[in-house]
Amino acid sequence: MAPTVDDAKHELNRKLYDALLKEEEDKRPLALQRMMSSFVCSIVRKPSPLTIPSKNEQRELIETVIANLPQEKTSRSSTATRILFGLLKTAKILNASEECKAALEKKIGSQLEQATLDDLLILSYSYLNEMLYNVDCVERILGYFLDGFEVRSASRIEGEDENSGVRSTELMLVGKLIDGYLSEIASDAKLKPKKRALNNLAIVLEH
Repeated sequence: MAPTVDDAKHELNRKLYDALLKEEEDKRPLALQRMMSSFVCSIVRKPSPLTIPSKNEQRELIETVIANLPQEKTSRSSTATRILFGLLKTAKILNASEECKAALEKKIGSQLEQATLDDLLILSYSYLNEMLYNVDCVERILGYFLDGFEVRSASRIEGEDENSGVRSTELMLVGKLIDGYLSEIASDAKLKPKKRALNNLAIVLEH
């Protein structure tokens, strides 16, 4: 079967992405991460009228981007974390694979202390879910943060008093973040059981 116009458009987008990735691969991880996010947004949110990709093409694109995110730790900054949340929200809108979304949630969880309240306000895009916000996603991200914290604490060696202080600060920051999140979603009566569980975690984290 001869390639269609849509096939040609799709191949062009993939070649453009590959070229950008090759050009940026030697640069800092945060710069690469920002470039990837911008590329996805330009294709998904503001496509050219002449090359509007299908939803399947958009989904494949963001899954490719997420699969190629730097494996090493990126800059632990609010900017890097905001970029990751942006990719996650886009992945949910496009119904990307569970593996893809889980990879992003784990990456976000590793630097949750850098997140803001706006980052956590992830809308629930499921018609089967009457809740406004995706609290399950936030719970998973918090779980990944706590798992990582336990691993770092278990591998701690004597003489790391300074790092211990940093870890305590991370816990307090995340505790306050979750507390603020609970206040923001307090008006949703359907979240009572989940709010109770998150509230207990927030209290423990802050203390």
